[in-house]
This record gives sequence, C-alpha cells and structure tokens, in this order.
Amino acid sequence: MVKIDLPVILFIYKRIDTTLRILEQIKQAQIKKLYIFADGAKNIEENSLIENARNKIDRFVRGMNVEKYYLDHNVGGPAAIVTGLDWVFSTEEYVLLLEDDDYPHATFFPFISELLERYVNDERVMLINGGNKGIIRQPHYSYFFDRHPLALTGLGIWKRFWKRFDAKLVQWKIPATKQRIKKTFSSAQRYLYLCSYWDMLADGTYRSWDFTLLYNLYLSGGFCINPTVNMVENIGFDNYATKTIKKNPFIHYPKAQGTTFPLSHPEEIIPVTGSDKLIQKKKFGLLPMLGKIIMKIK
Repeated sequence: MVKIDLPVILFIYKRIDTTLRILEQIKQAQIKKLYIFADGAKNIEENSLIENARNKIDRFVRGMNVEKYYLDHNVGGPAAIVTGLDWVFSTEEYVLLLEDDDYPHATFFPFISELLERYVNDERVMLINGGNKGIIRQPHYSYFFDRHPLALTGLGIWKRFWKRFDAKLVQWKIPATKQRIKKTFSSAQRYLYLCSYWDMLADGTYRSWDFTLLYNLYLSGGFCINPTVNMVENIGFDNYATKTIKKNPFIHYPKAQGTTFPLSHPEEIIPVTGSDKLIQKKKFGLLPMLGKIIMKIK
C-alpha cells in the first residue's frame, strides 16, 4: 500500500478499546506520521487507568512513525487539544485531528489528505469535518461547502487557521464581533443557543473544545467542508464520555461510511444555506428533547 502523505494527531486519555480500534485504522492507512497527545490524570484514582492505557497504546504503535507528548498533570480536555495543536503545528502545515472516540472509515484518510492539500492556500476554506448525521445530502459531489459543520468528528485543520485561533474568546467581548458572527446565521434560535455558551467560555465559567472551535470558525468568516456521507463514527458512548454516555433514542447515529475515488469536487466554492436551522431542529426538536428526558429517567 502507498503511504498517505498525511500527519494525524490522536488525543488519548484512559480509553483503551476505542483507542485501539482507531489506531488499527490509522495503521492500516499507512499515514506519513502519527502524533499522540495525552492529558494527565485528574486524581490519584485515575493514575493506574492512565498508565495502563498508555502502556497498551505504546505497545501497539511500535514500529510506526510516531511522536508522543504525555502530560504528567491534568489540564482538561479543551486545553489539552490547544496544547497538542500548538505542538503539532510547530512542524506541520496541516493535520487530521482524531479524538479517542472518532472512528474513521478507511477511505476517510485519502479523502481528507486530498482536500487538505487541495485547499491548503485557499483562505475561504477553514476546516474539514468528517461527520454528516444525514442532515444534508449532496448526491452530485463527494463533499460540499457550508458555514456550519454538521458534526465535529475527525477534523482537518490548517496551520493558517490555527495561527489566528482565539482560544480564550477575547474577541467575543467586542460588540462588532458579535454582530458580524450573527450575520452568519439564518436561525436566530441557533445563534442565541451558541451565544449562551460563548458568553460562559469568554468569562471562564465553562470549558468546551467544540464550542470554542465553532466560535473560531464563525470568527474567521470562512467555510467548512462537510462530506456527503458520514465518514467518522462516534464510538464513545460509555462511562468514559465527558458528557454523553448514552445514545439519544430519537437521534440517528450513523456508522462510518466510505466514499469513492476519484473524488467529485464541487465546481464552485459556494456554501449551502439554511443548515443551521436543520442542525437546531435535529438537536432540539420534539423527539430529541423527549429522548433526553427518557435518558435522564433511565
């Protein structure tokens, strides 16, 4: 198999089974280089779990072109990702980011490698997303452009985007920034929902990688790429999950699906419209909210 000219950074913690499944996909893909970043234990009880996970992962990646960055103290998920990306972008121009619950289809690696290289200097495109929960389909092309990611699983990130990343939401406190980002949305409900989290992130009362990433995409004014099919599956519904340990019975969680080659590229870089309304409906419609109530009761 020909090696794929793609650097990958995998963020691990104490999961073993899901991480090894993802590493098997990475190994089979024959990527250029693997970076592994691990946050430290939160408490004494976690020390043995962290050490056990790292030992098993270290054994699995022997023989691979890999660099590791293991913290001996805990900084928390969002700060760990920021630190890890600072590290990898000291040497790379772009990277595929996977977390320990992001299971990619085998075709996702050549897919994202081709697009990272194709749009490496295009300032209109800021992020590549591996997930599509079926909210929007684009049957004519392998992917489409949008202002709104349909999921945040398996991310292609360029150094040019990271260099302007506002990790502490400093610019969110400027009224003109809020007005500019607001114009991105066709759904006032979706915008106000995100604002509530961005306010908490800006004043330091909440931490979240996903919401920080979304803010920075909107701050950039650029587009993201969404695949036509879901190419990265969330396999992290377990007791190790930070927030969601069970699946909502009224939300569809698609498996990782493959694409075909050669890729069919859109003729123009024009974003679809109205996806923010569909995202909000899928998350807060009647059935999803009913599912959340059932999950709390159980």
